[in-house]
Amino acid sequence: MTGASRLAARAALRLGTGVVTLAAPKSVWHVYAASLISVIVKAVDGIEDYKKQLEDKRHNALLVGPGAGVGKQTQQAVLAALAAKCSIVLDFDAITNVNAPPYLATAGSGDVLTGFIDGLLAQGLAPFESAAAAVLLHGEAATEFGEGLIAEDLPEALPPVLKRLQAPLDGGAD
Repeated sequence: MTGASRLAARAALRLGTGVVTLAAPKSVWHVYAASLISVIVKAVDGIEDYKKQLEDKRHNALLVGPGAGVGKQTQQAVLAALAAKCSIVLDFDAITNVNAPPYLATAGSGDVLTGFIDGLLAQGLAPFESAAAAVLLHGEAATEFGEGLIAEDLPEALPPVLKRLQAPLDGGAD
């Protein structure tokens, strides 16, 4: 899905990033090169080539995930980016938990996720733990609801998830 990463690159550029470089698989490089005039587009031929690109210390912030899809290549890209030791943003495809069902591919589900994160922060949970717990709850709520999910269903599907997760802590009592 080339649109997601093109939008992210343009957003970073518009916000004032001096130079934006987009690493694209050779198979779709031409799509990016033809549509991103103000962005440097580098063709990457596999994970080793990607790692080599990351050695350039001018890359001080990385974004991994938009439109990348969930799979081994994205996982390898995330691990390589983390090893680069610079600022990194991991988009949904880059952080997708085993419990992220396809039902979450609906407008507004990300907004609900940010609400879950904020709710946990407001209760005093640390930022990383809030994000991790919210992602788990988000996926569980989507799985709980199932087919036909819209974003508004996620908060309503949360109580049975919380009850199920709380049960082992309560000794299994209802």
